[in-house]
Amino acid sequence: MAAATKPIPMALLHAYVCVEHNLLFAGANVPMGTLAVNDGGKIKPLTDTLMQAGAAALGISLDTQDVRASATDVARRCLFARGTQWTAPFAKSGDVPTVSDIGKLISVQDNQTIKKTITGTDLQVRLDAITSDGYVVYIF
Repeated sequence: MAAATKPIPMALLHAYVCVEHNLLFAGANVPMGTLAVNDGGKIKPLTDTLMQAGAAALGISLDTQDVRASATDVARRCLFARGTQWTAPFAKSGDVPTVSDIGKLISVQDNQTIKKTITGTDLQVRLDAITSDGYVVYIF
């Protein structure tokens, strides 16, 4: 699945933990409502490859951070939500959680996709619901 390039609508719980980071990787696009990581001190869209390489999950982007036109890293205050629910619009083909997985831990594949299987250093989330909008998960 390709990384999301458009915002994903989201409804946050009333209380969440806010994570702040201040350096976007050159050419990055982190749409509001998608997941991001801290990779070597720089903000990037979450991918399975980055997570397996040891990047730290920041959380759900609270604003669109689009610096695709920049050839250099961009210093900018960016906020991310943790300790809240997020709806992933997609599940990884062949590794789709079902209603029998609600309440169990699953993992994130990329900034818009979840998967049933947890491997290596995946971002683990709890599956709270499956709706017409996607897979509602709790991001610790």
